[in-house]
Amino acid sequence: MDTITHGIAGALIGKVLFNADDLFTMRAMNRRRIVAWSAMLGAIFPDADTFRDMLSHNELLVITWHRSITHSLLCLPIWALLLAALTRWMVRWRKWDAPSFAALTGIYAV
Repeated sequence: MDTITHGIAGALIGKVLFNADDLFTMRAMNRRRIVAWSAMLGAIFPDADTFRDMLSHNELLVITWHRSITHSLLCLPIWALLLAALTRWMVRWRKWDAPSFAALTGIYAV
């Protein structure tokens, strides 16, 4: 599954499981839109290792490292906590209404 498909799947999971709002709308940012963006970002984030692959000159790096530690259950709680903390920081900075830290952690973990 490529990164774009990960994002689409995450957005759909956010809509189905968490009753998330549309990602792109003319309305102001609200809690349901943050849930949708969080579900999408949580689905895409494990593929962050592809950025390292693009910068490397090693043609086999994508085969040997992709879907390794970034896709593991060991790092799942670390990524979920990290992304939830980053999201809470951003919504406070932008003064948006957002789900709690625990709820965001659960969304990112899904």
